[in-house]
Amino acid sequence: MKKITLVLLSTILAGCCKMPNFVGKTFILPKNWQSELTFLSDSTVSYKREYGWGVPKQEGFAKWEIIDNKHIRLTSDYTHQNIPIDVTESKSPVDSLLQFILTNKVYDDTTIWLCNGNEKYKFDSDRLAIPKKSVRNFQSFYLVAESNPTMQAPLLNNDQVRTAIYTVRNTANGQFKITLSPPYNSWFNVFYYQELNCVLKIKKCKELLIWKNPPLWNRHLEWD
Repeated sequence: MKKITLVLLSTILAGCCKMPNFVGKTFILPKNWQSELTFLSDSTVSYKREYGWGVPKQEGFAKWEIIDNKHIRLTSDYTHQNIPIDVTESKSPVDSLLQFILTNKVYDDTTIWLCNGNEKYKFDSDRLAIPKKSVRNFQSFYLVAESNPTMQAPLLNNDQVRTAIYTVRNTANGQFKITLSPPYNSWFNVFYYQELNCVLKIKKCKELLIWKNPPLWNRHLEWD
């Protein structure tokens, strides 16, 4: 009778396991490449994964939510094909030109294109000027950034990234200042971006996470 009672009590305690508090903590997951997950108070998680020194590596942010007392889900709001940008519109200093200014640093090994429909225009470092008369139906645009394949691309998580489509608020404006949304402060950093969509398992109600299938290196995937 005592044995049965003890078994039953241990089963009840195991079933009433309390969810650990993950906020503010960093977990190191050693499988394959070593990766780190830092849980933030705004229900987001910072993700970093690096193989040895420097590159290749991955970086990203995702939302995290509790599914049950054994699982946590990580979900990114965007991918490396729709990187968010902020755009400030104003009148162009030259009426005949559409002018675009990149406020984040652009390195020499990065080429950036502005895309409007089937047309694309190459930035000269951080600036681009296009005659208005050569652009038809200018209502939206997006950017494509490419890394020089002879320099950094073989070691990056993404060889090529694309921003979200921006819709022009006022077609009378002709100058557009384009800024990457935080946490990115340069056009080189976005080549390391990694989207997340996965479930982590909490092992035996302890503060230990299991990640069975960490994300692949993005550059091995096709990009359209």
